[in-house]
Amino acid sequence: DVGDGDGYGNVLSTSGTTLTAGSKSSNFSGTVGAIIDSVYDEESGNHVIFYYDSVSQYGYSVIATISGTSVTYGTPVAFHSANTSSWGTCFYDSTNKKVVWAGGTFNGSAYSLKAIVGTVSGTSINFGTISDSGVSSSDYYCSAYDKNSAVGVVAYVDSNYYGNIRTISISGTSITWNTSVLFEASSINMLKDGMTYDEINNKIVLFFRISSEHIQGIVGTVSGTSISMGTAVYSTYDDTGYSFACVWTKQGVVALVNRNASSPKYLQYIEATVSGTSLTYAGATTLNSQFLANEFNIVSIAYNSSTYNVVPFYIEEATRDAQALVVYPSGSILTNNLTSNNFIGFAQNTVADNEDVKVAIISQSDENQSGLTTASQYYVQTDGTLSTTAGTPSVLGGTALSSTKILIKS
Repeated sequence: DVGDGDGYGNVLSTSGTTLTAGSKSSNFSGTVGAIIDSVYDEESGNHVIFYYDSVSQYGYSVIATISGTSVTYGTPVAFHSANTSSWGTCFYDSTNKKVVWAGGTFNGSAYSLKAIVGTVSGTSINFGTISDSGVSSSDYYCSAYDKNSAVGVVAYVDSNYYGNIRTISISGTSITWNTSVLFEASSINMLKDGMTYDEINNKIVLFFRISSEHIQGIVGTVSGTSISMGTAVYSTYDDTGYSFACVWTKQGVVALVNRNASSPKYLQYIEATVSGTSLTYAGATTLNSQFLANEFNIVSIAYNSSTYNVVPFYIEEATRDAQALVVYPSGSILTNNLTSNNFIGFAQNTVADNEDVKVAIISQSDENQSGLTTASQYYVQTDGTLSTTAGTPSVLGGTALSSTKILIKS
């Protein structure tokens, strides 16, 4: 809150195109210089907020628990007890059930690129040892998690403000920085909500602003621990206030919102669709008639996977109020028919629609998994993933025999 420097939260609920806000929470800290980023921890069902402390200049995190329309908080924990950049990013590693922060720590002349792994337990979070990438000058970070390859993806600018991207591998609380790829050899800016993962096409989608103020989109393909980038495509939108954000939707499109570069500076919306290693755009529109504030990161966006809509969030200039609205992306939803009785096993190969597939069934074992904990029971989720927590409906997948092998329905 710009009025008192405290950190707050609120719950937004959607019903059709109507948005309802709960009551403003109590503060989780009185010295919040900036909210760095936040992420949902699927394993605990809680949210993890990363923020910059304005007094110590340390990096902190706090667990937020939602009950109905109320938010409560755990005790803030310093994840880096030294000068930490207010620019940063985080993602959830759904394979290892960890949250990961990546960003800058001050080395006396610039911000070194580092990352750290956190494990959520109830309303507490514990961190491993911070990992140095070897990049001594970095800025403008964004990230996503590639579920298909089970690696994190982090983008940043170097000392020349050129765009770089690389994967990071997580094992326990240890981090391996994989080979960096230069994707833009000119001065650019990126924002924390400028990257998302397309779960249908198994692609990384990244947006960035070039010196001409054009917002460009680019597709990344991860293979193992390597990433290759396609050719950037102009979104038709320009940005002068470092205010754009994106999110992938189950409709198959990436929703992109932006503060209009020209007056009146209203909120704009457009959809990007992955086609191979490129992007196409459609559905450009202006969402409101309010003048948006001219500040960094005053635009964000979230996807409600239960109601299949996106909620763009922004700060209005005149009142400094936080505003949000509901948008339904174009496209159709492919729903599943999972029940407690119709799960029979795991496919053993990838085939096209309407072709025969080999399936390992009940009492057999499947060796195509990753990130399992031996002897733990796993439940099938409605999106096809596995979790140690039962979903709705509760469908037992089996018991892990190793990190990659599961005994089905046992």
